[in-house]
Amino acid sequence: MTTSGNGAVAWNGGVAVARGHGEYGLLAQQHVLALLPGMAHWTVSRTKAEWVAVMESGCQALHDTLRLQLAHLPGHDLDGPVVRRGQEAVQGGTTLSVSVIVPTPTGRTLLTANVGGTAVLMGPVVHATAWPVTLIGQTLQEQANSVRGAVALLDIGPHPHRTLTADHSVIGDYDRLQGVVAADKLMCIYDDPTVINKYTCQPYTGQGGQGQDIVAVSPPGARDWTYTTRLRSIGDFYAHEQGMTCEPSCMFVDLDP
Repeated sequence: MTTSGNGAVAWNGGVAVARGHGEYGLLAQQHVLALLPGMAHWTVSRTKAEWVAVMESGCQALHDTLRLQLAHLPGHDLDGPVVRRGQEAVQGGTTLSVSVIVPTPTGRTLLTANVGGTAVLMGPVVHATAWPVTLIGQTLQEQANSVRGAVALLDIGPHPHRTLTADHSVIGDYDRLQGVVAADKLMCIYDDPTVINKYTCQPYTGQGGQGQDIVAVSPPGARDWTYTTRLRSIGDFYAHEQGMTCEPSCMFVDLDP
């Protein structure tokens, strides 16, 4: 997927980053970051299960409102997924990672949620910088080398360095894709950059693959052309019909003793 750039937003107790991709990636990224701070009442105390439900319903709402926004562009139609006049599939979407301190019945908790390939890294830092956050400290940098658009959550206490977002790569999310009921699922392959017809590449079946480029492509005959290393995003509406999802993965770190 082509990249439209990185974006970030901060509000009281929370930060989020998004990375747009595809033709409408920048619009998707800006849409998500503009609505996110108001997506929930972040100061209301909820159980962890309730916070997960808030993030799931919120990401779905962001996905749905983006779909309507794209459909209202001149020359576009809302035809299941969004298409241009002439039935050409609209491409584009964004990843999203959120880290926000929320109240729970047991005290303050750091909630992180991610959709796609951006990452949240937690740990002490050498010094703070103005927003947008840059990665500081060799340990954080080493972890960030393997992810796109990573953000470090600045020093919130004596916690060890750790990654607080799930792996939504084709390898990490392969089992979820296999459980999707769809007439035509995204095809997972070992990518060969020298091959134009990706359908001739060796299929990935969930075994091995470490250190190799594994991507998901649209099934033969699909109206769009999806080529992605991640199986979750907000946007990418045709790929969602084929097994991609906007469902976030959530993690929690209790901050109070």
